[in-house]
Amino acid sequence: MKKLSIDELHDFPIDGPKIPGFSTELYGLRDESADLIGIVLRDNTDQDFGFVVLTRKGHPKARFASIDHGASLPDEDSADKALRAAMDKARREGTQWE
Repeated sequence: MKKLSIDELHDFPIDGPKIPGFSTELYGLRDESADLIGIVLRDNTDQDFGFVVLTRKGHPKARFASIDHGASLPDEDSADKALRAAMDKARREGTQWE
């Protein structure tokens, strides 16, 4: 997986709610096909961490939409490991947006 800066991450067409101030995007990851991306987040409310996995496979407009997420992780490293595991699972299973 390739690590993405916030600027690179914002180049991807992502659908979904955006709640300013709720969380801070730290960085993203993408797979080789660039059809699967993940974002590590810091929750600004209680300062823990989370992640979201997005894909554009199966999306009618080929935009990225969430297929998995995690929250309340104690640190950035835990969020990174959980994100990578979720992305690996999505790749293995060929998960699509529904």
